Amino acid sequence: MKKLNLGCGNDIKEGYINLDKFKNPRVDIVHNLEKFPYPFKDNYFDEIFASKVLEHINIPFDMIMKEWVRITKNKGIIKILIPHFSSSYSFYPTHVRTFAYMNFDKSNNPEMDFLNKVKITKRKIVFEKNKILFYNYLIEKIVNFWKFPYHYERTGLHNLFPASYMYIEFKVVKSIWKR
Repeated sequence: MKKLNLGCGNDIKEGYINLDKFKNPRVDIVHNLEKFPYPFKDNYFDEIFASKVLEHINIPFDMIMKEWVRITKNKGIIKILIPHFSSSYSFYPTHVRTFAYMNFDKSNNPEMDFLNKVKITKRKIVFEKNKILFYNYLIEKIVNFWKFPYHYERTGLHNLFPASYMYIEFKVVKSIWKR
């Protein structure tokens, strides 16, 4: 299996091609994620993993995802971890966008063509959990139940119980992208 760890920084993963825009002795490929096309053939990877990357890329979101779909094989998986808009992590000076659960719904974003090439297989709002924030174990279960994420984001609940991240997995259903 060919796997890509996009924007890896110091989070080097065994069994992955680790790509980052900054040189590091452990990074396999140095490439700026804002420069298209990426240095890979169409339909090359079985899996792409991008943790805390999308919020840093100053290119339209749809263009980024089209490129990721282009280099992913049919039935390949794209795994993304991004700060949720209610998180304090969303407001770092290097972040150029925020994300909500609804950002990935076709009905809310008909202009995002890449959504016709993928199927969401997993989507979850993630809360920080520790000894002090023990109640977030329960909050996370409630928020991710059925259609509750939409209510959570549209009401003041996201202010009372801010999330940390959002995790989303896509399965590519049509990996040949016409430019």
